[in-house]
Amino acid sequence: RLFRGSSALVVRGALLSAGQAMGYDYCKREAPRYLGGASSSHPVVHVIASVAGALGASVFCTPADVVMTKFQAGHFPSLLATVNGILHDGPAGFYRGFWPMFLRLSPVFMLSLPITEQLRRAFGLGYI
Repeated sequence: RLFRGSSALVVRGALLSAGQAMGYDYCKREAPRYLGGASSSHPVVHVIASVAGALGASVFCTPADVVMTKFQAGHFPSLLATVNGILHDGPAGFYRGFWPMFLRLSPVFMLSLPITEQLRRAFGLGYI
């Protein structure tokens, strides 16, 4: 019982990281075109890309988070039964809690990613 839902937790973490990296990288590369030619190394671009990273992370990991939470709470006997139970509510059931997650991740990413970028620049490591 100690490790109940740990496999769902690993999947959730991987999806969160993948969504964050894809959203951040894509927006950091594409945002300068829409910001009057601003450099991709501009701090404003980093903040905007951070919000895109939070959006990507939320979209990718909310379904796994819902499954993990319901399974760990003991509502269902197995992960497959948990998925089937959530599907009973319709596909939108997998995105219950999306907005709270997005609103929780956005400020964290808006601080951590631009600070990381500026520290890397300061130490001569280049941007992410």
